[in-house]
Amino acid sequence: PIKVLRADPTFVRSMLTRHIMERNAAKKVWGWKVPNSVYYLPKVRHLLINPTFIFVHRSSLAIAKSSAKHDNKSFIFNWFRLLRVARGHAQRISVFRESVPSSQVVDFELADIQRNPEAFIDRLEVILEKSINRHALLEFINKKGGYHSIPESRYEV
Repeated sequence: PIKVLRADPTFVRSMLTRHIMERNAAKKVWGWKVPNSVYYLPKVRHLLINPTFIFVHRSSLAIAKSSAKHDNKSFIFNWFRLLRVARGHAQRISVFRESVPSSQVVDFELADIQRNPEAFIDRLEVILEKSINRHALLEFINKKGGYHSIPESRYEV
């Protein structure tokens, strides 16, 4: 998997640029899901061919709780810092989303995806104009909240 450092210019210029160019050459439809994409996506957006940006929204509180769980930290003892970081992250996402033409934006609510993952997959197939490996995507969607990792070999939909 791609390891991402916040707006590290060396990473953006070398590894990520190379990765995008390779995928552009090999695939008509491709993508990635990395929570910190918002920190470097504006720097590489010009490399993307006919992009569609899929935004999955959840509250800053949900982001903060997920971060605490992911980082193995107590939410109770770190809630103020976690919530401040989550709000900053959400603000960056909002600013980036507003910079994207509406024709390239699709919005989902995480709770709706978790409530009805089949409807989410149906809508993705329409957006991507492509059949999706439903089993692989259903494996990725965590109905209980948060997210879980899957091997990179399973990323293809």
